[in-house]
Amino acid sequence: MQQRKREVGSRHGYDYSRFSDDQLSDVWVFNLFPNAILSFSAEHVWVMRPRPHPTDPHQCYFDKISLLLYADPRLNDRVSEDTGWRHKGFSGPKPADYVRPERDAFEHTDVVSGSKSMTTTIDQDIELLGGVQAGMASRGFDRVWLSDEELRVQHFHARLDVLIDR
Repeated sequence: MQQRKREVGSRHGYDYSRFSDDQLSDVWVFNLFPNAILSFSAEHVWVMRPRPHPTDPHQCYFDKISLLLYADPRLNDRVSEDTGWRHKGFSGPKPADYVRPERDAFEHTDVVSGSKSMTTTIDQDIELLGGVQAGMASRGFDRVWLSDEELRVQHFHARLDVLIDR
């Protein structure tokens, strides 16, 4: 897959020469305590942030900021309208079709219904959250069981327990 990605990517304008094979196929995820998640691949960086709801402890807001690497380098070299900051590699006028993306806010029900998407993996997580939340309110629930693939979440909860002196 890694070799094929290099072949196909180069035909579409991506330069993967600085990436290791692992960086081409893996998604690297880092949690910044207490509530930021950074997710990296060769083509994107996501910054995700759950925030508490101001009045309902059973709800939260979930922000996802997507930064994408486009194959056409002219689309990566942007000038910020607000700050005048220029990307180091920028060498020319701002593309005429440059439009700052609109902020898109929606409810979890929009993801569950399929009218909005936050990518397949996050959509699947969101679809499952309602059942998980209901199960956690059950009298039979006494602890969270997580797979070894969720070590970041396990570490988060262990650290949180230390901080709240449980």
